[in-house]
Parts: sequence; structure tokens; C-alpha cells
Amino acid sequence: MIAATTESARFVGTCCCPRCFGDLAEHAPDEVVCTACSIVYPIVNGVLHLLPQYDDETRVRYLENYNEIAKADLDSPFEANRDARHSTLLRFIGDVTGKRVLDVGSSYGGYLQQLDGAADRVAVDLAAPFLEAIPEDAGILKVCADAETLPFRAGQFDVIVISDVLEHLLEPEALVQRLLAIVDSKTRVIVHVPWEEDIASYRESDWEFTHLRRFTYYRFALLWNGFRIARERSSYPALEEPFVFQLRRFLPLFLYNLVSWAYFHRGYGHKEYERRARWIHELPARERWLVKLYRPLFKMFELRALHHRALPASGYAAPVPRVLLKLARALKLT
Repeated sequence: MIAATTESARFVGTCCCPRCFGDLAEHAPDEVVCTACSIVYPIVNGVLHLLPQYDDETRVRYLENYNEIAKADLDSPFEANRDARHSTLLRFIGDVTGKRVLDVGSSYGGYLQQLDGAADRVAVDLAAPFLEAIPEDAGILKVCADAETLPFRAGQFDVIVISDVLEHLLEPEALVQRLLAIVDSKTRVIVHVPWEEDIASYRESDWEFTHLRRFTYYRFALLWNGFRIARERSSYPALEEPFVFQLRRFLPLFLYNLVSWAYFHRGYGHKEYERRARWIHELPARERWLVKLYRPLFKMFELRALHHRALPASGYAAPVPRVLLKLARALKLT
């Protein structure tokens, strides 16, 4: 599939039309065409452009917003310790030898390039500048597309990674529904999201579209109610504030006041600050036990599609194990 002779042929077996989801065919060495609706899609600088035709002005601004963000991030990275988060995510993904991997919202393919042994690696991002920054010799298929109209044929991937994407989407439900159409119950869907994040600060951002929602267990389950959680892991402890002040929930007031006084007036504060600063610099070292003491800034989940009708939401929707479905059917709730 990936080792075809012409550039356009490399994409045909994997991708589909983002407008009607019809099959693609070679049209020219640098173009593919939808066999159903006859729309032609170009390949520019090694990137197949499969964006839908936006009629909504908001969507147009959204696309321009993320193209500009990509250029700015490539020029001067927004996150200083991104490699630490990537190393934790790579460990969570695990061995992908011989597997076909899709990275949704791949950016410049930072961790995708490190997934050695994969049979195929496909990067998809809304921002073409990110994709063009992925080296040609990385062997990664690069597709510029909207995650909400994911243009891939069913059954093409064993592992799908969605890292730091869902908080940015205008309609993440569209991505989830599209995934249900292209995965089966064995497809590993790896999701990485900021956890219980305060998004108020993004309202003062220079960019119109940044983090648009926060995730809790309820909000996450509501979005992914057609999937079950196979594994999860917390990551990147919030080390900005001392742990001792989180003890207020457990300590009586007189004892909490004593701890607070000792922190500020007995010299413990300075030593504790130096220790936390070192831990931040050395992440992901000690991460597994630090996230037990400090609130995790991110969560990682491995999801599997249920592919059966879930219980009616009625204000609450969550992945439903088979045993509960059988019980619900016995009670005539479904």
C-alpha cells in the first residue's frame, strides 16, 4: 500500500473522499479523484489535501487559525517540555511492530516518527505546514484533512492515536462517530487529553480557537459512549503548587494551620520549592508516583469500540460492559 510506484497511488488504498466517503483513484501523478463524486484532490509537497469544502465562515477562520498556529509553533515551539509528555505517551502506546498506525492531529509527527516497526504510519492534520515539516525519509504518509470528516476507509488501521486534539475540535462528536464507522472492536484507539483543565486563560489568547472544552470522567464518557475503556493512565503531575496545601481536605484546621506556618516560617518552603523545580526539569522521571500525590494534568486512555446499541443516555452516557447490557436486556431496559 505505502510502497506503490507513483505518489498518488500511495494514498488510494488508504484514503477516501471526505465529502461522500467514496473510493479514490489515481488521476495524475500529483492528484487523486473520488470515483463517486468526481472531486479531484491535489498532492502538494508530498501531502494529500483532503479537506472538505467549507461553506461556514467559522470553519474558514478555524482552518486559517490552525495554519497560523502551526507556523508559529514550528518557528518557536509553544511547549518547552513536550518530549517528556511524548515519551510517556509512547510507553502507553507500546509495541506497534507490524501494525498500521494512524495519528489524528499529528502536528509535525514528533512521536509518530519514533514508533519504529509499524507496518504503515499515517499522519493526518488540519494544518498543512505541520505535515510539510515531517521529513520525507520518515516513511510517513501525510494527509491534510479535518478530523471531523476523517477520510479513511474502514479497516485500514490497527492503532489510532488522538493526542491533544479533542479539546481543539469544534464538534468532537463528529470525529467519534466517524471512528465508529472505520474501526472494529480490535482497533486500539489511544486518546490523550488535558484533564480537568481550567480553560478560562485561553480566552485571552492571541488565537481565536484554542482549547474549547475541558474533560472530566463524565464529559469524557459522554463523548465516547460508543466505546469502552480498556486501559487508562494519568500523566504529567501539576507541580506548580506545593502538595502540602492539598492536605487541607484531610487535616483538621488547627493542624493545617501548623503545617502552613511551618512551610512559610521554618524554612521548609525553600527546600520544597527546589525539590519541585528539580522534579519538573527531570520529568518523566518519578512520574508514576508523583501523579499519585499531585493532580495529573493529562489522562491517557485506550478505547475499544462497543459496536452495539448502548443504553439510552437520559442525561448520562458511558461505555456499558457486556454484562450490564445483558442485565439491562433482562430487565427490558433496552
